[in-house]
Amino acid sequence: MEINKWLEILKETKKTTRGTANIVEHYSVRIRSNPENKNQNMIYGFETCNCCRHNHSKDIIVEFKEDQKLTIFQVGLLYSIFIKNRKPSDYANYHKCIAGKRFIENIKFMR
Repeated sequence: MEINKWLEILKETKKTTRGTANIVEHYSVRIRSNPENKNQNMIYGFETCNCCRHNHSKDIIVEFKEDQKLTIFQVGLLYSIFIKNRKPSDYANYHKCIAGKRFIENIKFMR
């Protein structure tokens, strides 16, 4: 993914007071790897409806150009930006650092 496209997506998101670790804990975010394609990961979480107490699953499939071992920060970041449409409070211009640029440019596609 290009940095410019990432910045466009960030501009559309709202700010949140939660950090990525809190997002992972609060929404029970999990990750599942594809054994046939090690560069593909599914990030999913469950939310409970306040009215009916039913658990709803929300997920995103991310494929990387090269093998990528995701950290808790990266999992929470992808979940909060692409599922919750919110920018985490501990983002701190991640796209400007070297690790952030490599991570963003390594993303092949998302569904």
